[in-house]
Amino acid sequence: MWQITPIKRLVSVGSIEKVRIPSLSKNFLTPNNKTTHHRSLPRWISCLPAAQISKTSFNRSVTSRTLIGTYRQQICIQNLGQLNLDASRKRFFHSTTSLNAANQNQLQLNNCKTVDEVLKSAVEHIENLSPNQIAAVWTFLSRLLIKRQYDTKRQNKKAERFEETIQPDLHIVTILEGTMNSLKQTRPKDLATTIHSIAKIVQNVRAKKGKRLNAHQKYFRNALLDGLTPKESIFKPLAEAADNVLTDCNSRNLSNLAYAHALMRYDPTFDDDSTLLKNIAKQSITSIQQFNAHDISNLVWAYATMKMLSPQLFQCIGDTIADMPDLNEFKPQALSNTVWAYATLDVQHSGLFKKVGDAIAEKNDLSPFNPQELSNTVWAYATLHSQHSELFTKVASAIVMLDEDLRLFAPQALSNIVWAYANANVAQPDLFEKVGNAVVKRDDLHHFAPQALSNIVWAYASAKMHHKSLFRIIGDVIVKKDDLKSFKPQALSNIAWAFATVNELHAELFKKIGGAIAEQRNLTSFNTQNLVTIGWAYAVSNVDVPSFSDILKGIILDRSTDVNVEDMVQLYQWHLWQTGEKNNEGLPTFLENKCREAFLSMDYTSSSLQKNVTEELDSMGFEPIEEYLTPCGYSLDALIEINGMKVGIEVDGPHHFIGKKIDGSTLLKQRQITSIDKIPVVSLPYWEWTELGTDRDRKQQYLNSLLESFSAL
Repeated sequence: MWQITPIKRLVSVGSIEKVRIPSLSKNFLTPNNKTTHHRSLPRWISCLPAAQISKTSFNRSVTSRTLIGTYRQQICIQNLGQLNLDASRKRFFHSTTSLNAANQNQLQLNNCKTVDEVLKSAVEHIENLSPNQIAAVWTFLSRLLIKRQYDTKRQNKKAERFEETIQPDLHIVTILEGTMNSLKQTRPKDLATTIHSIAKIVQNVRAKKGKRLNAHQKYFRNALLDGLTPKESIFKPLAEAADNVLTDCNSRNLSNLAYAHALMRYDPTFDDDSTLLKNIAKQSITSIQQFNAHDISNLVWAYATMKMLSPQLFQCIGDTIADMPDLNEFKPQALSNTVWAYATLDVQHSGLFKKVGDAIAEKNDLSPFNPQELSNTVWAYATLHSQHSELFTKVASAIVMLDEDLRLFAPQALSNIVWAYANANVAQPDLFEKVGNAVVKRDDLHHFAPQALSNIVWAYASAKMHHKSLFRIIGDVIVKKDDLKSFKPQALSNIAWAFATVNELHAELFKKIGGAIAEQRNLTSFNTQNLVTIGWAYAVSNVDVPSFSDILKGIILDRSTDVNVEDMVQLYQWHLWQTGEKNNEGLPTFLENKCREAFLSMDYTSSSLQKNVTEELDSMGFEPIEEYLTPCGYSLDALIEINGMKVGIEVDGPHHFIGKKIDGSTLLKQRQITSIDKIPVVSLPYWEWTELGTDRDRKQQYLNSLLESFSAL
């Protein structure tokens, strides 16, 4: 029996002790000397006979209109007429008594620990559930389903045991019917919560490659989806109901509705040809000032995920963020998702990107950013070519300072990071070294997606970053694959180009790529540039795959009118390799002439370094010919003659090297001039010449040492 412990005695009327609760936070009920902390009773309740208070129960799930706190106290009062109360207070206790008597049979969710328990409890009360309670049911179901999705074996066993008393598939349908029947009475907040929770379930149960579903996931999948598509009979009415109340939705409701439909990849078209997301965008624009950081990031994420551009909405949001005094309200995920969304939809907004970039760059510590958030942020800036050197420097420093081997970075995050820095042309050697070492140490490299492998090697080649072990191990991983069917044409082209550019001659890799292409019956997915680039890479690596060469010639003949100037330049070098180095048949004469013309049209400019070298050669009596055009069409920086022999001089600046290793393009040029034009080439690295300073004697001694072997002939 519960007893009243008087906190402050005011009066005593007969056997009735009259007490006042001076604070909502006081302890006032003691069952068997156990105090209960209560914050919910109105202050004026003062008259309760100690003998007439029954045992009190508490429930977090529902709050009655008579209680204002988190808990509800169910009080059973006998002989109410004996109490000396005015009419209003009698009405209060009468309503409390009737409500609490009904609540004995109400929905109880807090004690439900499994999906089955929620299903059973909901179905038992389905006839009396309010829209708010239905929303709560879906919220509990989504949380429990996601929470235990990895414990498949245990869930299956529990489901088998529970099926003796319930039928989960029928229970889900019953709850869905109850949800549909209550749509007209559902408030915007409850409707948004319901759809949001169902969307999370849909996302969780969609079949994915290699994903094993437990029993409950299968039940929900069958109830909610047709294959991978949300069932129209369920989700169209839900969307229509949401559309009807958009004008009454607050910012959180609008954001949740957009986010939910993006999770489901579902945006239905209504009779007036509008869609839910289009209508949400219109409504959001009118109240954008009410959106907080979380709502904004979820909203733009939804439209980007659906690949649905709303220029006015994005302009409005961009202006709003740019005008904010600071972005302290934005958490790392909100900052990252926002710029990611703009980049995904190719929406430029300089004010927004400057504001976000400044906010991140000014932070003392980026440890709150997880790997995906760092990756998405720099990817967004690189994709839109939005320059912000401070941001890139800050992120690079944060990654380099990490102690671990970047194990927490997913393959996609690693590839996106190096791709972003290469695409933005931001030199961060320490970052590339850190990522390269981390990738080499991974034991799951064979699980990296083809696009990730392609992006990584492309990034290192584009950024002129050399990492020999990285290229070797990625090449080995690709060679060991059973086939390359999962590699898109662009990925194969980028991989071949990257290995050739950094001058990493992995013969087995090139044979693997050539063989994979030759096995394909239909090459329409390969554009001309893909094939020409691969052909150029074979010329650089000097690895001949006849089957690929035949394919390339045939396709080029069919598409000769579609070959651009850049492709013609590479195609001409491939032709020189085939005819001049391999003694194979090359391009038809008309196409050869066309490609040679494009090759000769390339502009060459003399650097100050080159001029300084030729001046020294001239002072030594060699009379160099500058920009000498070889029979093949290559331009030499200088040509001199030693003992009747022509010798080419190439002054190679920084863009000719990957680190201090000559790049593939320069290698091909010097090799073809030597083998086809029969002119030996002397390469002069820029750093060796620079180290000589202004001492002309040292420079001439250096040149004599390079040419000494030819003088002896």
